[in-house]
Amino acid sequence: MLSTFIASVFIVFANIPTFDKVGEVVYFGIENSINIQLNNCNPEEIQLKVNVGSLQKRSDSTYVYIPQGVQDEIKFKLYYKKVLCAITSVSSRMLPEPTLAFEKEIGGSLKEKDLENPGKLLFNYAKEYPDFNKSKILTFAIMLNDKQGVPIYSTTIKGESLDNVTLNNLKKLTKGAIISIDNIITTNINKGNNRYPAYKQINVID
Repeated sequence: MLSTFIASVFIVFANIPTFDKVGEVVYFGIENSINIQLNNCNPEEIQLKVNVGSLQKRSDSTYVYIPQGVQDEIKFKLYYKKVLCAITSVSSRMLPEPTLAFEKEIGGSLKEKDLENPGKLLFNYAKEYPDFNKSKILTFAIMLNDKQGVPIYSTTIKGESLDNVTLNNLKKLTKGAIISIDNIITTNINKGNNRYPAYKQINVID
């Protein structure tokens, strides 16, 4: 009888679903993927439960989780045939805001020598920022003011790089001039096209 019981347990648990590369942190305000390794198990008999927040099934092996807020411990429990197979805990954090800067910009300033080609205007993301939620700039408005504060040029840029006309006007600026960036339109694989709520000023220095 004992050997039969042990054999039965081995058969039941020889293949069980497992968590697949679930990190230690999920982020509030976005959809976080929770992936499962099926390991040849019947997906109809797999259940994933969480103690708090919203959990939705997207495919046999992928769930989407949205936290309710910032919390230190969120527990995911994985079941197969109503038997608990695995538990994993994560914490939820606010998604760190990216910073917006030209490639040669330092601390909100551009040197005169870099005005000839300041590089692309890009979002700088923290290391922990999930790749799937990163955005790309489609268009932005730029205004150039001389050191007396007089506007000398403004336009809308398509993409992340300044065009030749804008670069030629940029080279006319000297120490004390101000470059203003606003009306930024971004695109994101999850959210589509959006207006990014930012107004940015860049100082021209020696």
